[in-house]
Amino acid sequence: MDSRLAALYAECPKIRPEYIRDVLKLEGERARLVAEINGGIHEEEAELLARVTSDVDPRCSLEVGLGYGFSALTICAAGKRPAAERRHVAIDPHQSSHWKRGGVRHLEEAGFGDMIDLHEDLSFRVLPELERDGLKIDLAFIDGWHTFDFAFVDFFFIDKLLEEDGIVVFDDADWASIRPIIRYAVTNLFYEVVATLPEKKPRDPFDVTLGLEGSCIALRKKQLPQEREIFFHRPFYRDVAP
Repeated sequence: MDSRLAALYAECPKIRPEYIRDVLKLEGERARLVAEINGGIHEEEAELLARVTSDVDPRCSLEVGLGYGFSALTICAAGKRPAAERRHVAIDPHQSSHWKRGGVRHLEEAGFGDMIDLHEDLSFRVLPELERDGLKIDLAFIDGWHTFDFAFVDFFFIDKLLEEDGIVVFDDADWASIRPIIRYAVTNLFYEVVATLPEKKPRDPFDVTLGLEGSCIALRKKQLPQEREIFFHRPFYRDVAP
């Protein structure tokens, strides 16, 4: 692990109580559990993200959810190109308010400040603007708002921005709201699974078929074999009792 990232894991504060209460809207036991998190991705997820980033060596990368900067620092440190040739787009509407610009500060202290293109607005507003402006990216990390609708909109627009053979990495890929999006990407958009972490619970047979497991999954965008006609659809879920 990069020494700057290791130092961040050792020294970074926990998530602020105000953020848990006012933004995440959590209380009681769930709020207590989240309060124990250091505000970043797990170390094994950072290692997967670093491997994928090193392989892609992106000119332009993007993430939804900056926070204290763990994933951004991982991406910036793992790239091989000179910093002057790279750009990292970070979307975080709460960076200045609840995070007190902690992510930006950590990146600046690590020497990556000039790479960062910060957008402090909601991702469903920022991503369409980036697509309209013609932005193309080689790597994306999705770790924003975790309800299905928000996360799917993130992926929808990131798919439009992502170059062929580019990589999108999903954090919390074992969440019930996130895994269906990954299933859709593999079955209907023909993304290829390139990296996973071990599942911590019994695997769904459908996920076994698709090669999906764990809390962090990286997919490669492949060229569509043909234009999908208006009624194109492949099932990406199982019928389960509510």
